Amino acid sequence: MFKITVILMVMGVTCHSCVDGQGWTQIPRGLVQVSGNLNYIWGLDKENKIYLCPRPCTGAWKVINGLLVQLDVDDEFVWGVNKNDDIYVRPVDGSGSWKKLAGKLIHVSASGNGYVWGTNRANYIYKCKKPCNGGWQRVNGGLKMIDGGEREVCGVNSGKNLYCRPVDGSGAWRFITGGFQYVTTSGPYDIFGINTKNEIFRCRKPCIGQWIQVGHDKINSLSQCDATANALFGIDSGESVWRKDFPL
Repeated sequence: MFKITVILMVMGVTCHSCVDGQGWTQIPRGLVQVSGNLNYIWGLDKENKIYLCPRPCTGAWKVINGLLVQLDVDDEFVWGVNKNDDIYVRPVDGSGSWKKLAGKLIHVSASGNGYVWGTNRANYIYKCKKPCNGGWQRVNGGLKMIDGGEREVCGVNSGKNLYCRPVDGSGAWRFITGGFQYVTTSGPYDIFGINTKNEIFRCRKPCIGQWIQVGHDKINSLSQCDATANALFGIDSGESVWRKDFPL
């Protein structure tokens, strides 16, 4: 196990222990975004083409019809938005066809606890109770990206500030220290964040800002990531796909 003990101050993040659990495993395919659950991985390439691979994925990706600029996977469905901000959903195993939902979003996220969340070009925040047919409700605040988990939904605004609240939309937004451009909270134990240097951090839930850097001799940075119950998937600057298993 690769381990160093240093103190880092990165974009307001204090890291008392930079750690690596299991190593990173590369999955063949050039992608710019990835999202997964316990059974499937979905991804997008730079041409907005859509790919699906059953876990454990060793590179046998299947091309799925359609074009999307962003997607997110829950236990049953894959959700996505295209370049026109249109919202689509289909079964996570790739069966059936894409169903278009009412509304316009630039980022969509589906939690495992009954809600879909999204943000639009004005950074307005919306939620929709599953099964979502387009009945979006606006939620106070402004975020440019958002990610839903089992208990909380978290997102970052244009100032790289991180906020979380209960996934059903109750309560108020809770500020968490740390400057991030991308976060994922879909795993059961940790929130993961990527800062402007593409460095990866994790914070044990309920997170109060005690971030620990995630690193390895193969990879120390990601441009995008998505957590499942047992692994973190990510994309590096070279569009390589990586998986990091958790010792749960």
